[in-house]
Amino acid sequence: MLIRVSGKSDWRKFFFDAPAVTVDGRTVIDVIEADDEAGYVIRYMRGEDGQLIEDGYRYATIREDGAVTITGRRRWSPDDARAAAQTKRDRRAIRNLDIQRRAGKDVTA
Repeated sequence: MLIRVSGKSDWRKFFFDAPAVTVDGRTVIDVIEADDEAGYVIRYMRGEDGQLIEDGYRYATIREDGAVTITGRRRWSPDDARAAAQTKRDRRAIRNLDIQRRAGKDVTA
C-alpha cells in the first residue's frame, strides 16, 4: 500500500491515526511517502542536532529501501470499497454459474 502525507494517497484516507512505519524493523519518523509493496520510504533528513537539513529552499530528503511495514488502525478506504465490490461481483458470477450448472444448462457458451 502506498501512503503519502498529502494528495490522492494521503494516509488519512487509510488510517485513523498516523501509522507507524518501519524499515527492516527500525522505526522511521518524518515520512513523506511509504510503500510496503515496493519496499521503500522517502523521509526528511535530520542533522546531528536533530534539526531538519535545508537543501536550498526546501528540506533534504532520503530514500530508504528494505522491508517496509506500515501499521495502524485501518479505516475503510476507497481502495477497500473497490476490492469488496469486485469480490461481491465475482462471488455472484460463481453462484450464477453454479445455478446454471445444476439446472443442466450449457455454461460454456
